[in-house]
Parts: sequence; C-alpha cells; structure tokens
Amino acid sequence: MNTLEKLRDFINSHEDWELEANKAIEENGWNDEIGEDYGICSDQTHRLAFDGNMVAHIVAK
Repeated sequence: MNTLEKLRDFINSHEDWELEANKAIEENGWNDEIGEDYGICSDQTHRLAFDGNMVAHIVAK
C-alpha cells in the first residue's frame, strides 16, 4: 500500500488492519498517529483519521 487512499480502503474493509497499517506507514515514511485523537497517519499534506463512526477518511492538514 503506497498511497493514503489504498491504506484507507484497506482499513475500511478489514477488521484486523493494524499490523498491515503499521508496515505501510513505516515503509512509506508517513507520520504514525495511531492512538492519537482518532489518527492513523499523515504525510506532508493530508491526514488519514477515523471519524466518530470509526470510518477512515483522508482530510487536508
């Protein structure tokens, strides 16, 4: 998974996503935000985070 969009889609379609997400975050050099205020990760311009219904979305920083 080399884009935030692919990671978002993976997380939204798999219940057990955390190990794969950690691997993708590390391999792509993204900022790990798992455990921080609904955060998952971010790059220079966007943040991947959960909404109140625990659905992952990409938002501008």
